[in-house]
Amino acid sequence: MIVILSSFTVIYCVVIMLFIYGWHTIPIFKSQPEKTNTWSAVSIVICCRNEENRLMPLIDSIKKQSYQNFEVIFANDHSTDNSLAILLEQEKENNQFRVINTTHQGKKIALREAIAITKNPLIFCCDADCTLPVSLLEKIVSYHLRYNPDLLIGGVKYTANNFFQTMQATEFGSLMASAAGSCGVKMPILCSGANLSFPISTWKKYAQNLNDKAVSGDDMFLMLNVKHNQGNIQFLKSPDAFVTTQPADTTSDFFNQHQRWSAKTTLYHDWQTIFVAITVFAWCLIWIIAVIHAFFNVKIWGLVILTWCIKLFCDGCLLIPFFNFSQQKKAILTIIPAAVTYPFYIVYTAISGLFTSFRWKNSVAKK
Repeated sequence: MIVILSSFTVIYCVVIMLFIYGWHTIPIFKSQPEKTNTWSAVSIVICCRNEENRLMPLIDSIKKQSYQNFEVIFANDHSTDNSLAILLEQEKENNQFRVINTTHQGKKIALREAIAITKNPLIFCCDADCTLPVSLLEKIVSYHLRYNPDLLIGGVKYTANNFFQTMQATEFGSLMASAAGSCGVKMPILCSGANLSFPISTWKKYAQNLNDKAVSGDDMFLMLNVKHNQGNIQFLKSPDAFVTTQPADTTSDFFNQHQRWSAKTTLYHDWQTIFVAITVFAWCLIWIIAVIHAFFNVKIWGLVILTWCIKLFCDGCLLIPFFNFSQQKKAILTIIPAAVTYPFYIVYTAISGLFTSFRWKNSVAKK
């Protein structure tokens, strides 16, 4: 037990130190006036199912963008609330907006049908429960014109109005920090469809085999396909380029979300992504076993506490600079309590995600 826990602590810390180095390697991007041309036009693609309470903040943030050369395609995925009525009203008022009803249920179909009718060469994907910073499109267009990435991963952060939401923001921030850090060392392992942009040529070239066994996750499968084919994947490091989205409302929603994420990991074939996922899960599982064992053998309590403190130190070296940069200083306050609970729900959701069903926007998806 001592040897195994110590070994996995070392492996985990090496991975995190690699991400720390990657984060600091990425230069901070500052947009500059670029020569505009027809390539600069953006198609914003948003899949929507039952988001009536969150659509207007998103729409208002789109209308306020400093860069206005865009169209918006809303793919309504069989909403049963007032979402479609809201979208159709916006379509009447703004000729930049277009609404389609998808032929079949599911985010995969919605995303593909929306992208199929886009008119512009640059695609930006986000979720219907997001809000965009005012200069986001300007930065995205500027970055693509200057560096021409095949895929540009953007930052995402949670709103946090209470302790539960702040804890979620801390945990989700660790994923975003890992996504950025892994990009910095040219081994991207994570991305979010809430802030993802790419030329339409990337979609046409790499949007094959996006794994129809999963009900969602085309963002990750697209990234992994681009990576597999040695495409150019970069992270947009700018404090003003983080999309804001909503955390889970309840603990049930929180665990359902993580079970959905866990279920998709079995479909990944990228060895770096798998290695990091196994490392995190294995450390959490072994540490929990060590905690249980320590109740019967008090001599190993010292190792249990020491390995947890070492992991916390490494995590803090990644998260504190990331949270300061992304203007999420409240999340720093919950790094320690999140570190206490993290191993337990990671193990639970990872195992349950393999064997149980999960809800997908008021429907049930089977593993």
